Amino acid sequence: MITFLGLMAFFFSTDNASGQQLIYDVVKGDKVIGQLRSNRHGGPEQVAYLMESTVTFRVIFEVQVDYFLECSFKDGKLVKSVTRNLVNDDVRNQSQVFWNGSQYKVVCDDDTRMLDHPGIRHNMASIYYEEPQHITQVFSERYGEFLPLRNVRAGLYEMTLPDGQVNLYQYEDGVCTEVTVQNRLATIYFRLRERL
Repeated sequence: MITFLGLMAFFFSTDNASGQQLIYDVVKGDKVIGQLRSNRHGGPEQVAYLMESTVTFRVIFEVQVDYFLECSFKDGKLVKSVTRNLVNDDVRNQSQVFWNGSQYKVVCDDDTRMLDHPGIRHNMASIYYEEPQHITQVFSERYGEFLPLRNVRAGLYEMTLPDGQVNLYQYEDGVCTEVTVQNRLATIYFRLRERL
């Protein structure tokens, strides 16, 4: 774990021309309730992503949801990933994914399993930077499995979560400009505000 964090610190402290930051407003109704920041650094051989979001809203009482995803790819293949989801500072779910050279070790909360796969090429961080053309599934670290992805029309994709909920991803010039998340309580939008 120390080596992984050291690798991530190197990626994110290096002045790299191929780095890119995307900043999204999280919107419910007509109100901005949070922000998602996503960073990508690296080159053709190694790429690292760091995504962090904080969303605050009120149901009966105020709820703050924090999400964190840190991952790295080598030669186009996911090699390490860590996620953490907190609600009012309590960990609700977390995961770790590691490539051991022949398969993935996937740890979701208290469940550990091995995933036989030649190499995960697309995950929840990478699809913000690359339109998932000709892709039918994306790996979700949070669930520890591949989620189906369907092209609805040019630049619009539908992802189905394990609970049947559907998220929509919209793209312009290859970059995700809006994510629509529909749940039982509300529809929430992640809208690209700034690209650095």
